[in-house]
Amino acid sequence: MGAEDFIAQGRSTFLVELQEASTILSRATSRSLVIMDELGRGTSTHDGTAIAYSTLRALVEETRCFTLFVTHYQLICQLEDELAGQVANYHMSFLEEGKERIAFMYRLKRGRADRSFGLNVALLAKIPEHLVRRACAMSKTLEEEVKQKLVTSAKVLTGKILKAVGEEPERVEGQDGEGERLRKLASTA
Repeated sequence: MGAEDFIAQGRSTFLVELQEASTILSRATSRSLVIMDELGRGTSTHDGTAIAYSTLRALVEETRCFTLFVTHYQLICQLEDELAGQVANYHMSFLEEGKERIAFMYRLKRGRADRSFGLNVALLAKIPEHLVRRACAMSKTLEEEVKQKLVTSAKVLTGKILKAVGEEPERVEGQDGEGERLRKLASTA
């Protein structure tokens, strides 16, 4: 259940959020100032990212209005590269106080955030330290799993591309034996 659920009306936080986004998309003009905070947070990460990305892209390319778009979805940051000169990334600045402590400065700083601070905020919110330590370990495990899946996907895709252009994966074999692994991946693709 979300903070903005309208249970009596049968409207979830996510539905309300999307209805508001729909209103913005239909009414905004090039003279509008649009401020959106965490669009897509009420659903899965994949769907939320896709909705946020598509919405921001429409506001930039179609509506062409000035937009302040707050998000934790890192994929959205690539729009700065895709729409150079139209999108700029900023993040909230912070000071590191030792290895695990940070102080939020509440000032915008140019560029992408290089990491998430959810676990730091958990400590600030007085979540018991043993739970934060457990969450930290789980976060690292999940991050490694995602990285491994990305590496595997890249290798499979590389194998498919090499196969499609008639190259043998062993021709691009590096000193680390990746060619053999690419060959195996390409043969299963």
